Amino acid sequence: EISLGLVGSEMCIRDSIIDSKIGSLAIALLETDKILIKNCTINSFNIFSLQTGELRLRNNTFIPNQFEEVKVLQDSSTYQRKAILGNEPFRIVSGVKTIDQFELTDNHFKTTDQDPSILIGPTGSSATIRGNTFDSNVRLATRTSSSFELENNTFTTISLLASLPSTPQNYVKIDWQDIEGKLIWKRYGNTPTYYGTNDLELASTSEFNSLISSYGKLVEVFKNNRNTDYANNAYLEMKNFESERFKYIYNKEGGSDNLFRLKLHQLLAIYTQHGTNPAQAITASVWLIFLFSVIYFFFPSDWDKKSKPQLIADFKIFRDKNEHGYFRPFLKLAKGFLISMFNAFILSVNSFVTLGFGRIPTHGVAKYICILEGFLGWFLLSIFIVSLINQVLF
Repeated sequence: EISLGLVGSEMCIRDSIIDSKIGSLAIALLETDKILIKNCTINSFNIFSLQTGELRLRNNTFIPNQFEEVKVLQDSSTYQRKAILGNEPFRIVSGVKTIDQFELTDNHFKTTDQDPSILIGPTGSSATIRGNTFDSNVRLATRTSSSFELENNTFTTISLLASLPSTPQNYVKIDWQDIEGKLIWKRYGNTPTYYGTNDLELASTSEFNSLISSYGKLVEVFKNNRNTDYANNAYLEMKNFESERFKYIYNKEGGSDNLFRLKLHQLLAIYTQHGTNPAQAITASVWLIFLFSVIYFFFPSDWDKKSKPQLIADFKIFRDKNEHGYFRPFLKLAKGFLISMFNAFILSVNSFVTLGFGRIPTHGVAKYICILEGFLGWFLLSIFIVSLINQVLF
């Protein structure tokens, strides 16, 4: 087991560190061509202000050593030591320098009772993070200008502080299934973790907005890559947090505006999944039309003056014993029922899609129910059209 610190060293690392057990490894203020660390067991790993063409970490196991201070081989300034050391046993921070090609593949980051966070924040042209297992929260703060890959990883939680390339010629690939339900916010290693799940956390506007901003980054990435399912899923998870925030604000402040905002948010979730599922809006509309048609079935209508009296007469014939038996009266009764129900359904459709009556063809309570359905139809169909356009233009 070794402890190695390279701070401002003139030595140039060109070879690999393979199959080693390392107590602590610190690399800072160093310029080199490439570094490969493979099949190693490391307790503490810190990189700060490293200028290199390649940094590749493959198939390593990182086991925190309860934050023991990393000992460097040569003296450094107080500023340098504060930048290198800290309460995170695994840190990669480029500072003002760059790690042009960064690769983190098939590593296992174990945890301790202290549950430390893991900071991954290299700056360079490309970053690949694939096939890793993280037992602690990951603070992902990469800044890449060309390509970024994050796939097939196992996360406990992840804080997305990364700056991702967004121009069309760049390549960004993120597997939403790896981070679904695991996105949190943690700006610094010594700040509380923000989950956005209780009233105390929801009261913090700045922390809440930071978490929502993380979701916004992902939605844009998935949209740019034409990945509709991932974009919609990330958007819906973001909207769930917003719903909890609206509920908290209404419970705390009250007011009609807050109430309507909350209820409208909940309606959009049920009706179109916040504009991501127009098909669900069609299904909900059909069920709503059918519900109102059941109501209209029991009320008189100018469109259906004969079927209901005939239906009552046929029921009496079916109920009483007669020479024809029950089968033929039952068929006649069923036919009358279907005709009357169909008329009620057509009336409901007409009202829902607001085609217009000239004069409302119902009477009594059904007249006001028809007006209510017309308002709901106008409102819900407007939402459906917006949702449909949103998905078409996606």
